[in-house]
Amino acid sequence: MRYIILLIIFGFISCKTDSKGLELTVLNKDFVAYCPKQECIDSERFLEDDIYNKKVNILHFKIENKSDQTYFFMPIGKKGKMGNVAYRSFPKLLSGLSLRNLAVKNSKGEMMKYGGHPTHSSDYEMKTDSLANLYYQKMEYDLNYNRELSQNVILVIPSGETVFYETNFTLPLNQTSSEYTQEFLKLDKNESYTASLIFAGEKELVEKRLTNAQKETIKYNNYKIFDGELLSTNSVPIIFMD
Repeated sequence: MRYIILLIIFGFISCKTDSKGLELTVLNKDFVAYCPKQECIDSERFLEDDIYNKKVNILHFKIENKSDQTYFFMPIGKKGKMGNVAYRSFPKLLSGLSLRNLAVKNSKGEMMKYGGHPTHSSDYEMKTDSLANLYYQKMEYDLNYNRELSQNVILVIPSGETVFYETNFTLPLNQTSSEYTQEFLKLDKNESYTASLIFAGEKELVEKRLTNAQKETIKYNNYKIFDGELLSTNSVPIIFMD
C-alpha cells in the first residue's frame, strides 16, 4: 500500500511518553467542502444524491521523527476530545478520518466545532459502507487482500525517519465510515476557513487496546508511546464546490 507504513506489532508499554520530536505536515494544497445548496448539511441529500460517490478528500500527510527514539503512534484519547480518533476511524485499517482530527478556523481565527447526530437508518449504514469501499478503491487498495489483515493496526515511526500516511474524509458532512453518529461541520459558503490536522493520544487508554504480547514488545524495544497532542505545522484552505 502506497504512502502508508502499517506495522502490526506485539508488545509492553514502558518508558517516558510524550510527543517531543514529532513533526506533522499536511501535504494537500487544500480541502474541498461540497455545498450545492444554501444548507450545506443535508443528511437526506446524502442518501439521494451521487455527490459523495465522487467528492472525497484524500488526505496525504507526513510525520517526521526528529527524536532519537522510535515512536509507537496510536492516537486514542478520551471520547469527544479534539484530536482523538473514533474507534472506527483512522488509523484503523480501511477507515476514514474523524472530523475530530481537523482543527478548522474561520477568518477571525475562531475554532469551529464539529457536531453530530445519531443515525439508525439501515439505508444510511449500507451507503456509508459501500462508499468506504469506493474511497479505498480510488486510493488503489486491494480490498480483497486488505480485509484479511488484522484490524488492530499500529503505526510505528522509527527514529530519524519520515513516514507518509493517507486517509480520507468528506466535508461538511463526513461519510468515511459507518458510525452511529453522523459527523458534520457547520460551514458558511460566504466565510473563509483553514484546516490543520491534529492527533491526541493518552497512554492509559492505549494500554487498554493492547495484548500482553504487544505490551511486552514495546517494553523490550523501548518504544516511546505517543502521548499528548500533535498539531500540523501548516494549515490549508477549505474551498467550496457546488
